[in-house]
Amino acid sequence: MKLNKLVMPVIILSILIFTGCDSDNTTNTPDETLVEYLVENNLDLPDMLDGWIITASAVNSSFDDYYIIDTRSQGDYDIGHIPGAVWADASTILDVASNSGGKIIVVHCYKGIGATRLLIALRLSGYEDAKSLKFGASSWHADFDSWSGAVGDVATSYPNGWVTSGDPTPAVDYAYPQIATEEVGSAAALLAERVDILLTDGYAYANATDVLADPSSFFVNNYWPQTAWDDYGHISGAYRISTLSLEDGGINNMDPDVPVINYCWTSQTSGMITAYLTVLGYEAQSLIKGANGMIWSQLTSHKWDTFSGNGIPGENAPGDYTIEN
Repeated sequence: MKLNKLVMPVIILSILIFTGCDSDNTTNTPDETLVEYLVENNLDLPDMLDGWIITASAVNSSFDDYYIIDTRSQGDYDIGHIPGAVWADASTILDVASNSGGKIIVVHCYKGIGATRLLIALRLSGYEDAKSLKFGASSWHADFDSWSGAVGDVATSYPNGWVTSGDPTPAVDYAYPQIATEEVGSAAALLAERVDILLTDGYAYANATDVLADPSSFFVNNYWPQTAWDDYGHISGAYRISTLSLEDGGINNMDPDVPVINYCWTSQTSGMITAYLTVLGYEAQSLIKGANGMIWSQLTSHKWDTFSGNGIPGENAPGDYTIEN
């Protein structure tokens, strides 16, 4: 039966989510637990990470199929944006998305980092096919490039924070975090409340220098395959929990009592993970710029290259585009 693996986690979640909260909040068990609801409605984290990213060239090849939402500042949008794109911020993203007319939503920001929080909100709100533009607006046109000045090799300054040998820290199981809520309705209503909190409060970003200087103050998870771990090294003491699923129990390997740092190549995937964990009540942070900010010179893939003309070398990005003013 599909939920056998969830029996104990669900019982734990039922107890923890709705007890022990602030005195200013009331706690109630929804009609279905949040975990059950997410799994049964194909809203588990692996579902969120399925087909979520799209390149600029793919968007351009079938441009009319997409509804593009630009989440940069209103001022930068007004200066220039992808033709046909509409503007939204966190407070309006769901309203703007409702005008998509059935087209696939593509959300973007400057680098593709901040948009992932909004993408999780969209996907958890019924836009299951919504996508994020790889490398954000930076991949669309040289005039939008905000990645080239952001890459770096700060890990070389922290030989005790970035190490090149050793196995991942063994994973153990934890209980789910407590969630304070005044929601007395269904699990769907509780999820909507949590998405609203994500959009309103956002989540924290972690700077590589802070994490590399004191990795033991964080629960650090390296979201790479083992081969990349072996090739590049890792943050000292990091875990490598790659199956982050409610159904399979991977999320139970995250410690709810300390800041949870996930890192990947560009912080786009880790941003998705961080947003999802925030919805579940974790103190999650995304390591901003990921490996591209720590070991950029060493990377042989998943790497931002500076523009040569109007395209990312090797990425088949669009060429010279007219910017709509």
